[in-house]
Amino acid sequence: MKTLIADDDLTSRLLLEGYLKVHSEIHLVVNGQEAVEAVRLALEAGQPFDLICLDINMPELDGQQALNAIRQMETDAGIATKKRVKIFMTTSLGDKANVLNALQHRCDYYLIKPLSQAALLQKLHDFKLIFAPKEWDFPVVPLPPLPPPPPKKPKPVPPPADAETPADSAAGEPEVGDSEAADPEAALDRLPSDPEPPPDQALSA
Repeated sequence: MKTLIADDDLTSRLLLEGYLKVHSEIHLVVNGQEAVEAVRLALEAGQPFDLICLDINMPELDGQQALNAIRQMETDAGIATKKRVKIFMTTSLGDKANVLNALQHRCDYYLIKPLSQAALLQKLHDFKLIFAPKEWDFPVVPLPPLPPPPPKKPKPVPPPADAETPADSAAGEPEVGDSEAADPEAALDRLPSDPEPPPDQALSA
């Protein structure tokens, strides 16, 4: 892939160059006029650019003017729409007027600064300029294994229909307190009898 980066800001140029140098041959210019001239020379040499990252706010020619001039050169050269260079507008201006103007001049995508490397590479992949994930340098983190399912609780077995429940057995036994209150003599009968005295005590008595 052959890429032209047009931006008057040094930091932005270096940032884009760092993002793309692994995937592309990089050419740098600092204004719109230099961008148009670089595209003209590349077309004349039969080695056109595959991607142009074009800033909007630049001296000489701004990005919108440079975009229009580049598309006009491609039209004059008889280049089919599908074979034209992919142009990404890179700017901090995110207002609708600039976006619509760039789209009317047939830019392919609009990137808002600060630029994200992941978003840029994803768009290059979408336009088939690079292929993912082989060319990407992002590590793939495996997902942790799922925990085992909890053991199933055994279902309670219902008792047989004719089985005696604890409540039924308790209902059939008389309560001691009630019987003693009704018959005190019966309560005395239940008391243990006095044990027999030892033989020595019996003789002394």
